[in-house]
Amino acid sequence: MHEANPGGGGEDTPSVAPLAPQAVPVPIGPPGDTFAESVHADATWGDEAPEFEFADSQVDPDAPPIQLGLGIWLGIIVILGLAGLVFQQVELGLLVSLAGAFVAAHAADRDPSYRPLHLLLSGAMIAGSALMFGALAFWLATQANPGPLRPLATGISGGAAILSLLTVWRPLADGMASAVFRTLHPDHVTRLGGRVVLMVLLFIIPGVAAFPTLIDQMAERAEPLLDTGQLVSSLIGLVVLALGGIGFLVRRGPRSSLERLGLRVPRASHYLVALLGIVALFLLNVSVDWIERTFFPGLWKSDDRINQMMVNGIGTAGMVLLGLSAGIGEELSMRGALQPRLGLIFTAVVFASLHVHYSWIGMSTILLLGVTLGVIRDRTSTTVAILVHSVYDILAVVNARNPGGH
Repeated sequence: MHEANPGGGGEDTPSVAPLAPQAVPVPIGPPGDTFAESVHADATWGDEAPEFEFADSQVDPDAPPIQLGLGIWLGIIVILGLAGLVFQQVELGLLVSLAGAFVAAHAADRDPSYRPLHLLLSGAMIAGSALMFGALAFWLATQANPGPLRPLATGISGGAAILSLLTVWRPLADGMASAVFRTLHPDHVTRLGGRVVLMVLLFIIPGVAAFPTLIDQMAERAEPLLDTGQLVSSLIGLVVLALGGIGFLVRRGPRSSLERLGLRVPRASHYLVALLGIVALFLLNVSVDWIERTFFPGLWKSDDRINQMMVNGIGTAGMVLLGLSAGIGEELSMRGALQPRLGLIFTAVVFASLHVHYSWIGMSTILLLGVTLGVIRDRTSTTVAILVHSVYDILAVVNARNPGGH
């Protein structure tokens, strides 16, 4: 099993009637700044240009008044933020905060009077990113048993801390957004998204260098890698992040948001696609597991250790919760929200980058899983991708818990 705790999608060519009502979109971006100009879909392997009723540079006429939408989001962020604090779920707090930053960016793109709010929240995110990378660089530099990647990882972490601060410079932020999303006219949302994607990619090598020591420390304290609270908070946080990323209740109403995320009622033929996808992913996982165990036993022991820590103490309900947490949360955020803007392949790369606790073989496998799920998303819907991912994860957990499987 090469699937991890969630660390978010492309749009298929619509096969059913769109969920959003027919209406005239209200442009808010610069002239010509349409979705077709910013999406990767026609430039990456196997992607098809999505057909949304409302481009990401437009406002859904059915969206609620911006003050009402922001008021609802404020309540969501406060409640979930306090829940993360009370239940000591740091991941929930971070994901909800990032969702709030995207909501503010959407609001600033829709109404310039909200730009100060956007600058405040994005500034906090930039400062937090710089602080995180700076602390990681210091931690890597002071480890007693450094690995071979430590000098490079330390340098990248320090550089990422500086780069985070430099992104406050508008030309640099515009360049990052243009490069990441291939947009002709970067806006507040794409600048923020460009920063997030870049920081995730810069975390790969430092994360690979840091996680062996962190895993050893967790093993010494006999701490579970996953528990019910973490799975639930990750699911909630990723769903909220996906909704914030697409501008739910700020730029889009409920129906348009469902369409944008690719959540559609599957056709009968889509269940066959789901079955084939589940079988394909499971066979890929089992095959790579055998190859790694046979030809790379050291890497296999490392990855298997992670898997055993993940499934340790998880019962039947825990297996189902793990599948739902990763399947729903990751597919909504990755294939649902991100892939239409970033493209299938690049989204799969970001998806694999969030699993740095695995070896390079494990991350490569997750990359292939991400590509497969992205194709399923493009050809059917995010709903089908969620079904495939959830069932696959449950089967992977069962396989990891089965001693005969190793």
